[in-house]
Amino acid sequence: MFFVFHMAESSSSFRGPWFCRLMNVADEVIPSIPDDVAVKLWGVDKGPTNVIIHIEDGRLLMYL
Repeated sequence: MFFVFHMAESSSSFRGPWFCRLMNVADEVIPSIPDDVAVKLWGVDKGPTNVIIHIEDGRLLMYL
């Protein structure tokens, strides 16, 4: 089971909420997902930024 945490864009005056969704094994290859597809997956007007993936075996993958 994979979890993805996505933080909305932030600046010094605003910090957006965190979004979480369960992922399939196929979702592990995030960098290869085109922006328009990522928008559909995450349901936001931009693809994921600052994505952190926690894997069952304890590894932590970050895509900035």
